[in-house]
Amino acid sequence: MQNLGLIEDLPSWLVVEVPALINRSGVNGIKMPDLPKGYLGLLRGYTSVYDLTAEAIIHEKREYAIQALLANPVVHQASHLEAMVDRVISKQQKWLGYLK
Repeated sequence: MQNLGLIEDLPSWLVVEVPALINRSGVNGIKMPDLPKGYLGLLRGYTSVYDLTAEAIIHEKREYAIQALLANPVVHQASHLEAMVDRVISKQQKWLGYLK
């Protein structure tokens, strides 16, 4: 559900997975106060990855796709990212050919 104050340290546009109450008034997310700072840091990092990925799609920018990979906490080697992105784009031209 949309993060409308459910996790205060994350943007409101973000979709989050939180516990919820379901009743006649609908699905109501339960606020998650005081999450550990390490967990919030990890969530903020992935928020940047998803934001940059969306920007790459919206603006059709290969460079933003590369930045999204660089921001990803599980990517540990940056030296081959550009070549990898170019290879993925060439192999998936039908779907990713718009990334320039």
